[in-house]
Amino acid sequence: RISGETDTFRWVAGAYYLDMETDADAITRGAPVAGVAVDLGYDPDALVDPQVVQDYTLDSSNWSVFGQGEWDFAESFTLIVGARWSQDDKEMDFRTLFTSPGDGIADPSFDLGAAAAAAGSDKDEVDYGDWAGRLQLDWRTSDDTLLYASYNRGIKGGNFGPSANATLDNIRHDEEVLHAYELGFKTEFGNGVA
Repeated sequence: RISGETDTFRWVAGAYYLDMETDADAITRGAPVAGVAVDLGYDPDALVDPQVVQDYTLDSSNWSVFGQGEWDFAESFTLIVGARWSQDDKEMDFRTLFTSPGDGIADPSFDLGAAAAAAGSDKDEVDYGDWAGRLQLDWRTSDDTLLYASYNRGIKGGNFGPSANATLDNIRHDEEVLHAYELGFKTEFGNGVA
């Protein structure tokens, strides 16, 4: 990150990078397992210690560049402009195995890669690039009072929710975009309370 300033202008710019691999295993018992057992044709009440073993690998590569400037264009007014570009790439390799050790049962219940390939789907991947931004006008009506109006565009990349009853339709949530508008003021009273 780098930054600088003059008498009437302040700025900051930078970049961010993350490359991460997560390997995880989990065992789930209870209501989600009963649903998987029914889907596989078993009677969950007749099984001995049924469970679902989840095995997944998540590869994540994320980067962004950003910048923001604050310009005091008049004695009492400041304009703030900021922007960020983010690229979010993820790939999930996820499998579940239904087991009931007391009954000698071990059946595959879900393979994300195979299900996605069979359906011609991209639900095992996230490839999302988008921008976030900020535009704000500040008006200092006095030394202790600020009026402001702002617009912010926020983003959140998609991700995965691996669970015992995951399916191709519910394992990935899509990206989100938020548009936020705000009007407000800040002030300080005589006793220093803001």
